Order: sequence, then C-alpha cells, then structure tokens
Amino acid sequence: MAGTWSTACPWRTTRSDSGRSPIRSARRRGGRWARGLACAIQLLFAAIAASCGARNPPVQGPGYVGSAACAPCHATEYAAWAPSLHALAAQSAKPGRVLAVFDGSLYWFTSLAARPETHDGNLAFLVPESGRGGAELLPISYVLGRGQIEQFLTPRPGGRLQALPLGYDTVAREWFDIFPRASPRDWAHWTNPGMTANSRCLECHTTAFEEG
Repeated sequence: MAGTWSTACPWRTTRSDSGRSPIRSARRRGGRWARGLACAIQLLFAAIAASCGARNPPVQGPGYVGSAACAPCHATEYAAWAPSLHALAAQSAKPGRVLAVFDGSLYWFTSLAARPETHDGNLAFLVPESGRGGAELLPISYVLGRGQIEQFLTPRPGGRLQALPLGYDTVAREWFDIFPRASPRDWAHWTNPGMTANSRCLECHTTAFEEG
C-alpha cells in the first residue's frame, strides 16, 4: 500500500499519518537535545572561567609576584607558612612587626652606641656621636631573622644595605653587640663590606634577590 512500509521486515514500522518516520523524528529530537546540552556545558564553563578570572586576574608577564599572591588559592598552606621562620627571614621593619624594643634607651657597645627609637613613625637608631660631627640618625629599612636574633639593615650611599652591629636577642629580650671586637679597620665592621647585606645576607634571606 502506498504510504506504508512493508510489515515483512521486522525492523521497519509504519509511517505516521504525516508521512514522517518515527525513527527519523526521534533522531531529530535527540540531535536537538544533544546540541542544547553542549551549548549549556559551554555556557557553564564560560561562566566558571569568567568567575575565576574575576577573582584571580592573570599575571602580566613573568616576574616575582610576592607571597600574598599564593593566599587566595592556597589559604591553608599560606596560613601555616606566614608565621614561620622561613616567612620571617627578612621583612620590612615597621613598628609592631618586630620583637625588639625601640624605646629610645641608650646602649653603649664597642661597635656602636645608639638609641633604638621610633622616628616619625619609623624605626631608627640614633647615634649620639657618629664621628661625623655630631649625632646621626640611621633609619631601619629591614629586619633579618626572628627565631633567636633580630638584626637590622640601614640604607647607605650607593644602594648598599648595611647590617647594624646591634642585634636583639628575642629569647633574653635584650640588645647585644654582635661583633664587640670589630674596629673600623676590620672587614667585619658594620660600615665595611663584611656587613653589606646586598652581598652577604640577602641571597639566603630573600627570594630571587639580584645584587645591584
């Protein structure tokens, strides 16, 4: 009969009244469903990518981004690392971030006589007689260490950072002379190359340090 498939073949069925095969119609519906699902998945991944990009903008080129850049994705690890001796090997010297007492008391040591104090909101050593015609203020820019000793760096001409000879014992809670026998002629005197942090300290106390 016209408009029907032969029933002799068990895999064929009768056409619908509209003349369309039910199998072909099902395939069309399945194809539309698959395309819709693929589109939905693409939209989902696009939304996730946009969300991640908003929270963590891409780094503009290679370079050192700092430890804080690790915290958003590695919060647990960062929280465990932040108070460690590794994290505190070198840091900016600010009031409240060091254990040493900067109260203006005068300490007379062989290497240096100084008053650790706060000057205009920053840490400094005031040297009453520096040999340069009067008192000298030595600003403190960085502090090295935390476990047992804190040592302080002061900027000097030529971009040098010199390690000052007054260290702070964090266990005994007192200042002490790190090199009591060093004279201005000694290589290890705080004004000489032996105490230049750029070449003697910072390679181990910092990350990716480049000596200038």
